[in-house]
Amino acid sequence: MTVKESAIAPTQSSNTSDNQKQKKEPISNGKMLLIIFSFIPPLCYLIGVAYYQGYLEKLGIHYEFFSKSTEEYLVISYTSLVAQGLYISKTIIEHGLVLSIVLLLCFILYLIVDNYKAKLSGLILNKFRFKRRHIDNFAKGYLIFSGPYLVAFAIFYLTLPAYISYRTGMSAALTQIEKFEDCKPKEGWNECYEIKEGGKSLTKGLLIARSDSSIAIYNEQGATIHPLTSNTTILRIYNKRKK
Repeated sequence: MTVKESAIAPTQSSNTSDNQKQKKEPISNGKMLLIIFSFIPPLCYLIGVAYYQGYLEKLGIHYEFFSKSTEEYLVISYTSLVAQGLYISKTIIEHGLVLSIVLLLCFILYLIVDNYKAKLSGLILNKFRFKRRHIDNFAKGYLIFSGPYLVAFAIFYLTLPAYISYRTGMSAALTQIEKFEDCKPKEGWNECYEIKEGGKSLTKGLLIARSDSSIAIYNEQGATIHPLTSNTTILRIYNKRKK
């Protein structure tokens, strides 16, 4: 080995070791789970806000008048998810045949897409060119593999859960309206509340929302908002049992 070659050899080995150090380690399963779980709280918050908004607006009140804290919206999201789960279970039981047909069509569509995936990939890859070959290949592969999933995930994450939760809140409000019986007297605790101001009765009805400064009541005239003062009293109606 000449002097020149011996001087080059250590440099090549050091470059190889540096390249190995620069290689990024793959993401572990634990980190991947943490990334996935990090999307759950904002999604639950979105579900809670949408459910609360649909519920109040169906009763005729804008939800911003009775905004809640983040923790309360997360609790409301649990109510929404339970209601949606019950509805899905009921739908599967009552419409099992329709669901089976839909799943079959989805499976057939998957087979068709999988069969023509190579042709579609070729058409898309020809549209994109980069100067460096390794960048070009990486970008094309990443686009083909990740593009449809990212679009589908964005649509699902941003629109579908919020829309379903909003409709669930409206359905819950509609059910409450249909069951409302004009605060008719009955034995025991009534579902209605009475609002008094300085000992004078202002209104009676369902208590649908409350904040530090106001309260919303629903009765046969619709939804009304009443301010809360130091003289305001909120009483749940109780009718004594007949002897």
